[in-house]
Amino acid sequence: MDSRHEDDVYLENPRISFAMIARDEESVIERCLRSVKDFVHEMIVVDTGSTDRTAAIARSLGAKVVRHQWKDDFARARNVYLRKATGDWVLVLDADEQLDPKAIPLLQKCARLRRFQGKTCLYYLQERSYLGEDPEQAARQAIEHFIPRLVPVDPEVHYSGVIHENVYHRKGPDHLSSIAVKDAIIHHYGYSGSEQRRKDRGARNEPLLRRAVELEADNPFAHYNYALFLYDLGRKDEAISVFEKCRALVPEGANPPYYASSFIFPALAALEREQVDEALALLKEAVRVAPGMPDAHYALGKVYLMKKEEDKALRHLEEAVKSREDLPTYFGISDLGAATWKPCVEIGAVHASHLRWEKALQWFRRAHEFIPRLKLVVADMGLCALRLGRVQEALGLWDGSYPEGFAGTAMAIEYVDALRMFERRADAMAVIDERLSHDPGDEELLLRKAMLLRESGNPAHAVDVLSFHLKDHHSPRCFLERGLAYLALGNRDRAMLDFASAVEGDPESYTAWNNLGAGYLALGDAVRAAECFMRTLALKPGYPYALSNLARIHMLAGNYAEALELLEQSRGKDDSDPATLKLLLAECLLGAGKHEDAERHARELLAESPDDVNGAHLLARVLAARGRTDEAYEAYERLLEKTPGHMELYQEAGQLLLSAGRFKEAVALIDRGLALQGAAGEAAPQ
Repeated sequence: MDSRHEDDVYLENPRISFAMIARDEESVIERCLRSVKDFVHEMIVVDTGSTDRTAAIARSLGAKVVRHQWKDDFARARNVYLRKATGDWVLVLDADEQLDPKAIPLLQKCARLRRFQGKTCLYYLQERSYLGEDPEQAARQAIEHFIPRLVPVDPEVHYSGVIHENVYHRKGPDHLSSIAVKDAIIHHYGYSGSEQRRKDRGARNEPLLRRAVELEADNPFAHYNYALFLYDLGRKDEAISVFEKCRALVPEGANPPYYASSFIFPALAALEREQVDEALALLKEAVRVAPGMPDAHYALGKVYLMKKEEDKALRHLEEAVKSREDLPTYFGISDLGAATWKPCVEIGAVHASHLRWEKALQWFRRAHEFIPRLKLVVADMGLCALRLGRVQEALGLWDGSYPEGFAGTAMAIEYVDALRMFERRADAMAVIDERLSHDPGDEELLLRKAMLLRESGNPAHAVDVLSFHLKDHHSPRCFLERGLAYLALGNRDRAMLDFASAVEGDPESYTAWNNLGAGYLALGDAVRAAECFMRTLALKPGYPYALSNLARIHMLAGNYAEALELLEQSRGKDDSDPATLKLLLAECLLGAGKHEDAERHARELLAESPDDVNGAHLLARVLAARGRTDEAYEAYERLLEKTPGHMELYQEAGQLLLSAGRFKEAVALIDRGLALQGAAGEAAPQ
């Protein structure tokens, strides 16, 4: 519209009237009128028989109310305000609509151009209809439609059609220039459940739609509207028949805005009947007649996904997003999601299925830009971040999307594991309890609950949780976890029974074999322990816990070179425990006499975990072995402050003082240690 044509006509100070037809709209009319009253020249309400306060509310806001007897003809009622308007244009809204404030300057600019290339301008605005009650549902379910809403006041321009009326020029369609105004949005709330129930459109519209088809038997648009009505009511077989009639009536070579939709809706019905090939043929035709229609590309992309033809699916899904920029060239009805977040989610899911997490995250982010309220997308972004190793980012996303964004238990368990990683045990337990309220018997959730209880120092409760489940389910994994809980309680006999039950129930479980071996090692049976660890490694080559436990056996036998080799093999594994591995390496280096390297590993461990008692104990022993008695004794003193009941520490510190000739202090420490009941060391189960 910026490049002028010799036949263009511009208005200097255009006046915009506002008009609507209404009946019994007292609950919504004020919102509509307030959205326009401050910029229009006048407001006209054609009241077709209200029995409530509609007319009074309209007058109180400055509108002129015109009474009109309803004749079952929408065009006749609308032509009343075209005759009454004193402006150059009429801006048309329904009572259940609201003009977006950003549209006002766009309309004021459009109103200046009266004729474009010799034709009278008719402006199509972007009606966005919301189908849900709450904001998130409304954001997910919305349809868009470019419809004529800035209408020229001209004796030659009028409405026609008893229902779904349209604007026509008396001299023919070639005398109107239809111009779409992108971003001039009308928010329409009439399809929300409460409004639908209030108005009962079905009972009112069906007789009018039937009458329209009878009066205009050769009009494809009348048949299209009736077919769409039947489809929305779920009478899809009838709808398909009328859609076929609509297509048959479209003149050869013509391509009206609704033509593509007359293929798409039958295709969607075919998909419901699992007739994929029929749907594919219809959607290909829809894309042919409307290559810029996002709905056609989105639906076709979904069909290709069903047929496992991912390359074709991605091409059409990406085209659906790209088509968003071309919406003003297409006046047909369109699902807002089909051009925005829906194809982005599908593309993201395809990339995620092939572990292309970065690409998946990029597409989920694009979906999130379109629909920030949709927590399902935020949760998917969190999963991608987790798979990319960005656990804190994942937690931030999941914290903001749980529980609404979590469609099932699997992602909730990923969330729990991430929370455990950052020692947010209370949050993790809250998630587990919330999920268990929906599915009390879910084994994965019960296992995570038992793990959390054990890690939180409540292994007895963990035993109770799993024992109740094991009454009815012989689950190797539950036996395994209960064995760990028994081990934490010091009940090694019961732990060994559960580890054996886990192996018996699932002989292919490498974790069960590893924990059975750890139990044997804790009982001092190195031979059986080694057999279990070798079986573990046969099932899971390179498993770091089995390697480190085998290294323990070699260390007990004084074979430090073999132990060091095993520990080196387990370094850098994805499922290794770096802190435990570093501790074992330092222990092994100490036994091998490589004191300097042992001290370096111990100090690195304490730099990362200053409160690690095992690391502090090892450093004290290394310092003692290096002859740095004063430093070693200071390290023991700090340890005894933290763990005053540890007998071994008193004995070791006493021996250190004896070697330094500090006999009285040494005897006192050793006597205190002998008076205490200590606990034996144990192997490292996973």
